[in-house]
Amino acid sequence: EEAPRLLLARELTIEEKREFVDLRIEGWLRTLPDILSRELRREWSMLRELGEAELTLRTIEQLIILEKLRGCRGG
Repeated sequence: EEAPRLLLARELTIEEKREFVDLRIEGWLRTLPDILSRELRREWSMLRELGEAELTLRTIEQLIILEKLRGCRGG
């Protein structure tokens, strides 16, 4: 509820940005079935620990996988 106010008030520190993203993701995960949310929480924990280079590489790998899937479906 305070996020819009914080975003307008000043530039957030990196820790505040991380906390904001964590809260948004946690809110979204609560809307999912338990079995799925548990798996995604584990994934999010691992992703959060990656450095910029590792995260970029992982993102590229996932985009390639998605493009291959889309190609298989005639996308």
